[in-house]
Amino acid sequence: MDKISVIVPIYNVQDYVDACVESIRKQTYKNLEIILVDDGSTDASGEICDKYAELDNRIKVIHKENGGLSDARNAALDICTGDYIGFVDGDDTIDEDMYELLYRNAVSHDADISMCKERLVCGEQVFRQYNEHAVHKYQGFADCIKELYLGAGLSISVCVKLYKRYLFENVRFLKGKTIEDGYIVCDLLRKDTRMVVQYISKYNYMQRNGSITHKKLYANSMLDLVDAYEHNHKKMVCYSENLTEVSYYRLLWAYRETLYRIMSTADFYDHEKEIKDIQHKIKNKLKVCWQNEFMSRKQKIATILSFCSPGVYKMIKRLSQS
Repeated sequence: MDKISVIVPIYNVQDYVDACVESIRKQTYKNLEIILVDDGSTDASGEICDKYAELDNRIKVIHKENGGLSDARNAALDICTGDYIGFVDGDDTIDEDMYELLYRNAVSHDADISMCKERLVCGEQVFRQYNEHAVHKYQGFADCIKELYLGAGLSISVCVKLYKRYLFENVRFLKGKTIEDGYIVCDLLRKDTRMVVQYISKYNYMQRNGSITHKKLYANSMLDLVDAYEHNHKKMVCYSENLTEVSYYRLLWAYRETLYRIMSTADFYDHEKEIKDIQHKIKNKLKVCWQNEFMSRKQKIATILSFCSPGVYKMIKRLSQS
């Protein structure tokens, strides 16, 4: 059977790393190479990693200076030996059959990328759950990127996917960016890429106080979302004019979402310049917004409202998600 390399960046998650690693060790698909990357942890995370390396000969541990999530993943990509590559964040868990399902779908449909869905978990509560048995198939850059950009509820995250190793031969995560998955989504697709998607939740995305999604103060990293999709927009337009409206759909979403995140911070009044900069970007694209065939009427109205009055961000968020 093909070997799957599972890359796990770990940084100061001593309270969660046991659950994460155990969920990978217990996979029904056994031919795994599990690479734990201790990214300069200052708690006991590194020692816990070493303990697991002694327990399971499938586990390799890298200890390195702190460089962030992208740098940790890149360090593992440089040494992994699997035929396929998967990613799990150090404070999340996966269902015991996740990689068996992803691998089976990849082999059955000769796919380069196999994808499932996540579930959002906070304490004992599950906020999102999918359980569809049908497998959807896509082929080629345009077909795959349309589904990733326009597909209802699809995630750009690498953690819910299984990749053939060759896709990462000349691709690495951009160090220092928080939307690291978004920056490389176009780079991982080729003209003949085949992708399969099963809308079934197998990855447990754990939401906790103190995580990135719960920060209450403004951070410059909030602008990474806009930067990532402006970066991709340039690539997509060069690839094909037929993808221009698809790219604008996602870019305008990034503008709205970033405004929402900034306006949700406690100190957004101190960041008027950043808000106005994004509003100016929206103003320059109001025409393409209103003419975009992929945007719903509510999404178009939400975009216009975000330009006119970002103070109504709650309404913007509600409309854009409808």
